[in-house]
Amino acid sequence: FGNLLYDARTRLNMSVTQAAQITKISEAYIESLEREDLDSLPPTVYVCAYLRKLCALYKVDQSKIEQVIEELKENSGVSISGEIIAHLDIDRELNPESEQKVRNLYWMVGAAALFFIGIVSVAILMLMAPADGESRKQASAATPAAPPVAGVSRPAAVFDPTRLEKLRIRQSVPVSELSPRH
Repeated sequence: FGNLLYDARTRLNMSVTQAAQITKISEAYIESLEREDLDSLPPTVYVCAYLRKLCALYKVDQSKIEQVIEELKENSGVSISGEIIAHLDIDRELNPESEQKVRNLYWMVGAAALFFIGIVSVAILMLMAPADGESRKQASAATPAAPPVAGVSRPAAVFDPTRLEKLRIRQSVPVSELSPRH
């Protein structure tokens, strides 16, 4: 059956890599099937499924596929019922349209999760910000006032107009300076 697979693949000018990408069967398994190296393959039930899938891709006649599978079952020494082989789900992967829908769904779920995390983060920051400002006010009220430093004024807690008068610079000009000089 190895020569049948190899000839069918090369007749279609298809590489092992291309066949593996289309069928989702490992390149090593395809090469082992073409060499009829059964020791490096998974159990016979999987090999039968791989053969069916590859023969369908290579457009091999259905009667040849059945003959190859019977030959494989006889050579392996393992009895596999035809019912098990017939019910194997060899085309389980999604079609490209379904795969795109699944990818889009993943993106939407990821975006929604990031949006939710962002909203929660902003809410936490907003809840913590006033508490942080209030704690600063409480800390400054609890700290004793520093002694006044010469030349540095601090804002007054309450407006006091008398203090404002003390800050006003009085300008007085002597009368001698007001008369014209000759």
